[in-house]
Amino acid sequence: MADGVRVFVECSAHPVLTVGVQEVVEASCEVPSVVVGSLRRGEGGMERFVRSLAEVFVRGVEVDWKAVIGSGRRMVDLPTYAFQRTRYWL
Repeated sequence: MADGVRVFVECSAHPVLTVGVQEVVEASCEVPSVVVGSLRRGEGGMERFVRSLAEVFVRGVEVDWKAVIGSGRRMVDLPTYAFQRTRYWL
């Protein structure tokens, strides 16, 4: 944290230290920080990893999605307002 690190990802089979790290971060600095786990017990694989990346992304961390999902897929912007009446088909 003294070096300006504000994103912490616990890389383990189950995030047992995430709560402790979050408490230390909250007690030590007033700058918003992100603390997440990567996998969960019984929930491994790419689906869980992408869900963890999404959790980091919605909390303001930049993610290189093209590196994660591949360059052959097309990304679309979704509406931010639920009643825009625009359809998005897969």
